[in-house]
Amino acid sequence: MIKIFLVEDEFIIRRNFRENIDWTSAGLEFSGDAADGELALPLILSKKPDILITDIKMPFMDGLQLSVMVKKALPSIRIILLSGYKDFSYAKKAIGIGVEDYLLKPITSEKLIEKIKAVAVLIEERNKEATLLEKYKSEMSEKKQLERNRFFADLISGRYDYQDLMIKAEKLDLTLISQNYALFLLEIQRSGDNYQDTQECCNILHTLEFPPCWMPFDRGIEGAAVICMDIDESTWEIYKKKLAAKLDQIPGIRYFGVLGPSVRRLSELQKSYRAAQKVFSMRFFYNTPNVLVLYSDTDFSKSRINFSPLLDIDSEKLDWTVMERFLKMGTIREIPDYITEFLDSLGTNNLKLSALKRYIVMDIYFCCLTFLQHLGYKKEELTALTSTADLSFAPGTIRPTLEEILTTTLGYRNDRTENRNTKLISKVKDFIQHNYSTDITLNLVAKEAGISPNYLSTLFSTETNKTFIEYLTSVRLEKATELLMCTPMRSSEISYQIGYQDAHYFSYLFKKNFGISPREYRARKSKTKNADD
Repeated sequence: MIKIFLVEDEFIIRRNFRENIDWTSAGLEFSGDAADGELALPLILSKKPDILITDIKMPFMDGLQLSVMVKKALPSIRIILLSGYKDFSYAKKAIGIGVEDYLLKPITSEKLIEKIKAVAVLIEERNKEATLLEKYKSEMSEKKQLERNRFFADLISGRYDYQDLMIKAEKLDLTLISQNYALFLLEIQRSGDNYQDTQECCNILHTLEFPPCWMPFDRGIEGAAVICMDIDESTWEIYKKKLAAKLDQIPGIRYFGVLGPSVRRLSELQKSYRAAQKVFSMRFFYNTPNVLVLYSDTDFSKSRINFSPLLDIDSEKLDWTVMERFLKMGTIREIPDYITEFLDSLGTNNLKLSALKRYIVMDIYFCCLTFLQHLGYKKEELTALTSTADLSFAPGTIRPTLEEILTTTLGYRNDRTENRNTKLISKVKDFIQHNYSTDITLNLVAKEAGISPNYLSTLFSTETNKTFIEYLTSVRLEKATELLMCTPMRSSEISYQIGYQDAHYFSYLFKKNFGISPREYRARKSKTKNADD
């Protein structure tokens, strides 16, 4: 209900308006009154009325002064001025303040209610527009997050100069002006190294109450990244403790995070990323389950798994669970750093043994073969991998052999995942095409697909380059254009037909996407027909 507040120094007029007008029947709420602007101001700020009716000539603080102060505190309030003087200077000042109407006294109750109702209609239209805009922003928030993640990829690519990055950041409402920058990489895993769970865990970053210099981005299966601005070792220690305290509250997870070196230029953030990524690639070799470190932390290396010294070639002395974890969660670009750490962990003296090197290559080969067979591959489908088993190598060439085996294996893994993901997204699209007219939500479709909403959201954006809600909206609006051009259905009927219970929101979305209303879109049909005639 629209709330009214009256400021009038004449008691009789004030009482008449307050007691002799049936505000409720008019669909209005009389929220209070005061004798002058000074007394009224704190009451207005407390009650926050939608419409202020105030006399101009009053002691202590007149109506114009009050209007200025109220408009500053409550910009959306509508003001109606009352005056016993037909003075153009008052009207001119009122327009400058943003007053809605200027009425001359005496004025009847009926005339005042008529004016108030006219203003109330404008308020309700504004509120409805604000509600629709808020709903639209909420639905488009997923798109904004996708654009943020794309921006992060641009940021660490090193392809853009400072000015280009600032323009992109401004469009995303990101503040990136700082004296220095550093990149923090984080991976969170539940037992089983399940990707969906990892995605859900990474959302923790967005719930942390850090200052604006803590700016998180999703990296999908690779976890999350945070751009840290104006950061030094002391502030890092504070951030680290807060993050560790938050993560340690979650049962059944392990986490690994690395802060890269500080750089002075935003365009140099790639350097911090590379240094952090190098240490990040070593996460498969450390026994300590929960680690947050600086890229240069030397104490961190003490917890590394060390395979040497090896007294003989005994497979029990090589812990292949490390390799299995890498095959599940590692990426192709991490292979060189992974191999470096793996070979270092074996020890220089052991690598002088030709027999040991051959054993390592063959054991890794069989580890990769078994892994791919568990993914559903048959051995005859893995010709690219099986051919690597016949590769011979001269002394010192074990690295390229291992790189080829691991690259081939992760390529097979990614192909199987991408094929599975393509089928899954195809299934989701098909579900939307057949059910767009119902109350479809991300949670509902995720349940239908048997995956988590967060995982579906990330996967859908990756596979289609559109957010889930963008795709659903495009399907619905495409059907709406068909119904507008091929049926006599009204816009409200079309709205329900395509899945929108709120016809106003349907019209709002339609205009946002096509630049014209549904009515105007339909009118084009008759214009085209007349042109043809």
